[in-house]
Amino acid sequence: TASIIPFVESNYRVKKDAASRAIAGLSMGGLETLEALITCPRMFKYVWVLSSGWFKNNPDAFKEYERRLNAAAPAIKKSVSQLVFTQGGPTDSAYENCKETLKLFDAAGISYESYLDGNARHSWPTWRRDLHNLAPRLFK
Repeated sequence: TASIIPFVESNYRVKKDAASRAIAGLSMGGLETLEALITCPRMFKYVWVLSSGWFKNNPDAFKEYERRLNAAAPAIKKSVSQLVFTQGGPTDSAYENCKETLKLFDAAGISYESYLDGNARHSWPTWRRDLHNLAPRLFK
């Protein structure tokens, strides 16, 4: 995040404010999206995490993410206007991770939207549907 945005801004004609930036990721990309959110909480107004969440089965790392999220919470609350988590049901391999990650956001008092499709799987059709539903909401 810290290196790609300056590159884009210096090589393309783009708006340079958070209100003009969105980040989204699915599965492993969702973890990268969460990393960008807690590392640079003022950089994006729109943040979507699709079928992803921090790994609860790694308690040391999970605790560190909780600490970092709590530290970033005031900036996230002020800067991010659309924070969305989507996931499939129990057959989605990221289901439990997302569920546990949302508990951290709840505890930090960070508002978000969460969409659960109980029949969806950790697959492209799920993410295509998410993109179809979410893309029209950007930059409104």
